[in-house]
Amino acid sequence: MVTVELSTLSRLVTVMKKKELVSRTRPDDGRTVSIALTPSGDALVRKLMPLAAEFEAVGVETFSEADGLAEIGAEDHPYQPGQAQSTLICR
Repeated sequence: MVTVELSTLSRLVTVMKKKELVSRTRPDDGRTVSIALTPSGDALVRKLMPLAAEFEAVGVETFSEADGLAEIGAEDHPYQPGQAQSTLICR
């Protein structure tokens, strides 16, 4: 998990929206923002996930189970193509 300041996250989402990688909607309650990948964003994630998984595997290959890290494969990653949607709660 990565922690990002809300202002930084907002700027990143704005840039991704301008590049048509995500859509952003506000439900009626006005306190949440729903951010979802567009088809272009999903295609980019599908292209980049194998590379990211490779970097992740290299990064943890020297850790042992005693370190509390198990081998992570692409199938174990929380992102599942076609199902990516997250909600950002702004308070």
